[in-house]
Amino acid sequence: QFDDTDGLDQLGFLGGIDWTSPGGRLDVDFNITSGEQGPGNNTVIYTLVGQIHLTRRLRWVLENTYGQSAGGGFQDVRMAEWYGISNYVLYELRRNLSLGARIEWFRDEQGAVVHGLGDGNLATGPYPGSFQEITLGLNWQPRRNMLLRPEVRWDWYDGDSPAGHKPFDGGQRNGQFLTALDVIVQF
Repeated sequence: QFDDTDGLDQLGFLGGIDWTSPGGRLDVDFNITSGEQGPGNNTVIYTLVGQIHLTRRLRWVLENTYGQSAGGGFQDVRMAEWYGISNYVLYELRRNLSLGARIEWFRDEQGAVVHGLGDGNLATGPYPGSFQEITLGLNWQPRRNMLLRPEVRWDWYDGDSPAGHKPFDGGQRNGQFLTALDVIVQF
């Protein structure tokens, strides 16, 4: 059966609400999901996002995320919480080009959701503690359906992994510097 392939039989919830001020200068979004993520494991995650247009070209976005999982399943932790806050500032240079900066902080107290990926990865968690990052980038839209986003980014971690591994550079470092390019094509 297509509706019982994961063995989970509880209903979940996904919902949200959006409010925009008269004139469109301020926008607030709230989204929440709740449901079974494993046998006896209920997870709730919400995101609250506020956006304000400070000037015709400058806008500020503030995002808060909170998650909670009860009942085990994440790294053998019976009750886990994680939360974070992100700040974005975007300045429109031209109609199709903007400059963006982001500062983000994420806290995973029990190390329940931040792990290393894949077999053979030496940087396996859990990683209880805080992750921070600073990003500077461009958003360029050369066509209506295409967005290119080059960026430079610095990530760092404050915490102690029980396994003694660090989250970056194959388990060797608590920080990393990245350059990246996203290409988003809508069709």
